[in-house]
Amino acid sequence: YVGEKHDRYGDHLTQLEVIRNLHRLQPKLAIGMEMFQRRYQKALDQYIAGKTDTATFLKNSRYFITWRFNYHLYEDILDYARKHKIPVVALNQDHELVGKVADQGLDQLEPEEEKLIPKEMALDDEDYKKRLRAVFDMHQTELAGDKGPRDFEYFHQAQILWDETMAETIASFLKERPDYHLVVLAGNGHLAYGSGIPKRAYRRTAK
Repeated sequence: YVGEKHDRYGDHLTQLEVIRNLHRLQPKLAIGMEMFQRRYQKALDQYIAGKTDTATFLKNSRYFITWRFNYHLYEDILDYARKHKIPVVALNQDHELVGKVADQGLDQLEPEEEKLIPKEMALDDEDYKKRLRAVFDMHQTELAGDKGPRDFEYFHQAQILWDETMAETIASFLKERPDYHLVVLAGNGHLAYGSGIPKRAYRRTAK
Protein backbone atom coordinates (compact mmCIF):
# COMPACT_ATOMS: atom_id res chain seq x y z
CA TYR A 1 0.00 0.00 0.00
CA VAL A 2 1.40 3.38 -1.03
CA GLY A 3 -0.63 6.36 0.13
CA GLU A 4 -0.98 9.83 -1.31
CA LYS A 5 -2.39 13.27 -0.92
CA HIS A 6 -4.14 13.32 -4.27
CA ASP A 7 -2.82 16.66 -5.53
CA ARG A 8 0.76 16.28 -4.21
CA TYR A 9 2.95 15.42 -7.20
CA GLY A 10 5.83 14.24 -5.02
CA ASP A 11 3.64 11.48 -3.62
CA HIS A 12 3.03 10.15 -7.13
CA LEU A 13 6.75 10.23 -7.94
CA THR A 14 7.31 8.11 -4.84
CA GLN A 15 4.59 5.70 -5.92
CA LEU A 16 6.21 5.32 -9.33
CA GLU A 17 9.61 4.67 -7.77
CA VAL A 18 8.12 1.95 -5.54
CA ILE A 19 6.42 0.37 -8.56
CA ARG A 20 9.61 0.42 -10.64
CA ASN A 21 11.69 -1.22 -7.93
CA LEU A 22 9.07 -3.83 -7.09
CA HIS A 23 8.64 -4.63 -10.77
CA ARG A 24 12.36 -5.40 -11.02
CA LEU A 25 11.94 -7.90 -8.18
CA GLN A 26 8.48 -9.20 -9.10
CA PRO A 27 7.76 -9.31 -12.86
CA LYS A 28 4.22 -10.47 -12.11
CA LEU A 29 3.14 -7.19 -10.58
CA ALA A 30 -0.20 -5.37 -10.80
CA ILE A 31 -1.30 -1.92 -9.67
CA GLY A 32 -4.59 -1.31 -7.88
CA MET A 33 -5.85 2.28 -8.14
CA GLU A 34 -8.53 4.08 -6.14
CA MET A 35 -8.75 6.62 -8.96
CA PHE A 36 -10.80 4.36 -11.24
CA GLN A 37 -14.21 2.77 -10.69
CA ARG A 38 -14.67 -0.96 -11.15
CA ARG A 39 -17.30 -0.53 -13.85
CA TYR A 40 -14.63 1.03 -16.11
CA GLN A 41 -12.12 -1.82 -15.86
CA LYS A 42 -12.48 -2.54 -19.57
CA ALA A 43 -11.30 0.98 -20.42
CA LEU A 44 -8.19 0.44 -18.29
CA ASP A 45 -7.50 -2.97 -19.84
CA GLN A 46 -7.76 -1.60 -23.37
CA TYR A 47 -5.43 1.29 -22.60
CA ILE A 48 -2.77 -0.84 -20.89
CA ALA A 49 -2.92 -3.27 -23.82
CA GLY A 50 -2.24 -0.38 -26.22
CA LYS A 51 -5.60 -0.67 -27.95
CA THR A 52 -6.71 2.91 -27.24
CA ASP A 53 -4.99 6.27 -27.02
CA THR A 54 -4.95 8.50 -23.96
CA ALA A 55 -7.86 10.69 -25.01
CA THR A 56 -10.09 7.68 -25.65
CA PHE A 57 -9.04 6.09 -22.37
CA LEU A 58 -9.87 9.21 -20.36
CA LYS A 59 -13.24 9.47 -22.06
CA ASN A 60 -14.14 5.79 -21.64
CA SER A 61 -13.07 5.72 -18.00
CA ARG A 62 -14.95 8.98 -17.37
CA TYR A 63 -11.87 10.14 -15.51
CA PHE A 64 -12.69 13.85 -15.48
CA ILE A 65 -16.21 13.17 -14.20
CA THR A 66 -15.47 10.55 -11.57
CA TRP A 67 -12.04 11.62 -10.24
CA ARG A 68 -11.28 15.10 -11.61
CA PHE A 69 -7.74 15.56 -10.27
CA ASN A 70 -5.17 16.61 -12.87
CA TYR A 71 -4.45 13.52 -14.95
CA HIS A 72 -0.79 14.49 -15.30
CA LEU A 73 -0.37 13.56 -11.63
CA TYR A 74 -0.96 9.90 -12.57
CA GLU A 75 0.22 9.91 -16.18
CA ASP A 76 3.76 8.63 -15.53
CA ILE A 77 2.42 5.70 -13.51
CA LEU A 78 -0.03 4.66 -16.19
CA ASP A 79 2.55 5.17 -18.95
CA TYR A 80 4.92 2.87 -17.09
CA ALA A 81 2.18 0.27 -16.68
CA ARG A 82 1.29 0.52 -20.38
CA LYS A 83 4.92 0.23 -21.48
CA HIS A 84 5.51 -2.88 -19.38
CA LYS A 85 2.01 -4.36 -19.73
CA ILE A 86 1.45 -4.26 -15.97
CA PRO A 87 -2.23 -4.90 -15.17
CA VAL A 88 -4.01 -1.97 -13.55
CA VAL A 89 -7.01 -2.80 -11.37
CA ALA A 90 -9.87 -0.33 -10.95
CA LEU A 91 -10.72 -0.53 -7.24
CA ASN A 92 -13.40 2.03 -6.58
CA GLN A 93 -17.17 1.97 -6.19
CA ASP A 94 -19.63 3.91 -8.39
CA HIS A 95 -19.48 7.49 -7.12
CA GLU A 96 -23.26 7.93 -7.49
CA LEU A 97 -23.83 4.98 -5.18
CA VAL A 98 -21.39 6.27 -2.56
CA GLY A 99 -23.03 9.69 -2.81
CA LYS A 100 -26.47 8.22 -2.24
CA VAL A 101 -25.27 6.37 0.86
CA ALA A 102 -23.64 9.57 2.17
CA ASP A 103 -26.96 11.40 1.71
CA GLN A 104 -29.50 8.72 2.68
CA GLY A 105 -27.73 5.74 4.24
CA LEU A 106 -27.37 2.08 3.29
CA ASP A 107 -30.96 1.29 4.22
CA GLN A 108 -32.28 3.38 1.32
CA LEU A 109 -30.54 1.44 -1.42
CA GLU A 110 -32.68 -0.27 -4.03
CA PRO A 111 -32.30 -4.05 -4.58
CA GLU A 112 -30.28 -3.49 -7.76
CA GLU A 113 -27.98 -1.10 -5.91
CA GLU A 114 -27.50 -3.56 -3.05
CA LYS A 115 -26.06 -6.04 -5.54
CA LEU A 116 -23.18 -3.62 -6.14
CA ILE A 117 -22.04 -3.39 -2.52
CA PRO A 118 -19.76 -5.89 -0.76
CA LYS A 119 -21.40 -8.65 1.25
CA GLU A 120 -19.08 -7.87 4.15
CA MET A 121 -19.43 -4.36 5.58
CA ALA A 122 -17.63 -4.09 8.93
CA LEU A 123 -18.73 -0.89 10.69
CA ASP A 124 -17.34 -1.70 14.13
CA ASP A 125 -13.86 -0.11 14.11
CA GLU A 126 -14.39 2.57 16.76
CA ASP A 127 -10.92 4.15 16.43
CA TYR A 128 -11.44 4.58 12.70
CA LYS A 129 -14.90 5.97 13.35
CA LYS A 130 -13.44 8.59 15.70
CA ARG A 131 -10.95 9.70 13.05
CA LEU A 132 -13.75 9.90 10.48
CA ARG A 133 -15.74 12.00 12.95
CA ALA A 134 -12.91 14.56 12.99
CA VAL A 135 -12.97 14.66 9.18
CA PHE A 136 -16.75 15.05 9.22
CA ASP A 137 -16.57 17.91 11.72
CA MET A 138 -13.94 19.63 9.58
CA HIS A 139 -16.28 19.44 6.59
CA GLN A 140 -19.02 21.10 8.62
CA THR A 141 -16.83 24.10 9.45
CA GLU A 142 -14.74 24.47 6.28
CA LEU A 143 -17.18 23.72 3.47
CA ALA A 144 -19.75 26.37 2.65
CA GLY A 145 -23.37 25.87 1.64
CA ASP A 146 -24.56 22.34 0.86
CA LYS A 147 -21.17 20.89 -0.11
CA GLY A 148 -20.52 19.09 3.15
CA PRO A 149 -22.05 15.84 4.45
CA ARG A 150 -25.02 16.36 6.78
CA ASP A 151 -25.40 13.11 8.75
CA PHE A 152 -22.37 11.52 10.35
CA GLU A 153 -23.75 7.97 10.36
CA TYR A 154 -24.40 8.15 6.62
CA PHE A 155 -20.97 9.71 6.07
CA HIS A 156 -19.44 6.84 8.05
CA GLN A 157 -21.35 4.24 6.04
CA ALA A 158 -20.20 5.83 2.78
CA GLN A 159 -16.55 5.72 3.86
CA ILE A 160 -16.86 2.07 4.83
CA LEU A 161 -18.54 1.33 1.50
CA TRP A 162 -15.52 2.87 -0.25
CA ASP A 163 -13.04 0.89 1.84
CA GLU A 164 -14.87 -2.43 1.68
CA THR A 165 -15.37 -2.16 -2.09
CA MET A 166 -11.68 -1.59 -2.66
CA ALA A 167 -10.74 -4.38 -0.24
CA GLU A 168 -13.16 -6.75 -1.98
CA THR A 169 -11.68 -5.89 -5.39
CA ILE A 170 -8.16 -6.48 -4.10
CA ALA A 171 -9.19 -9.85 -2.68
CA SER A 172 -10.90 -10.87 -5.91
CA PHE A 173 -7.83 -10.04 -7.98
CA LEU A 174 -5.47 -11.95 -5.68
CA LYS A 175 -7.81 -14.94 -5.71
CA GLU A 176 -8.02 -14.96 -9.50
CA ARG A 177 -4.28 -14.37 -9.98
CA PRO A 178 -2.52 -15.84 -6.94
CA ASP A 179 0.89 -15.67 -8.64
CA TYR A 180 0.73 -11.85 -8.74
CA HIS A 181 1.82 -9.18 -6.29
CA LEU A 182 -0.35 -6.07 -6.05
CA VAL A 183 0.64 -2.48 -5.29
CA VAL A 184 -2.34 -0.44 -4.08
CA LEU A 185 -2.42 3.33 -4.64
CA ALA A 186 -4.99 5.18 -2.56
CA GLY A 187 -5.50 8.28 -0.47
CA ASN A 188 -3.81 8.36 2.92
CA GLY A 189 -7.13 8.28 4.76
CA HIS A 190 -7.94 4.87 3.26
CA LEU A 191 -4.62 3.42 4.45
CA ALA A 192 -3.55 5.14 7.68
CA TYR A 193 -3.17 2.80 10.67
CA GLY A 194 -4.33 -0.04 8.40
CA SER A 195 -7.91 0.85 9.23
CA GLY A 196 -9.45 1.60 5.87
CA ILE A 197 -8.47 -0.84 3.13
CA PRO A 198 -5.56 -2.93 4.49
CA LYS A 199 -7.20 -4.79 7.35
CA ARG A 200 -10.38 -5.29 5.32
CA ALA A 201 -8.39 -6.88 2.51
CA TYR A 202 -6.47 -8.93 5.08
CA ARG A 203 -9.76 -10.14 6.53
CA ARG A 204 -10.55 -11.62 3.14
CA THR A 205 -7.10 -12.84 2.04
CA ALA A 206 -4.75 -13.07 5.07
CA LYS A 207 -2.30 -11.01 2.97
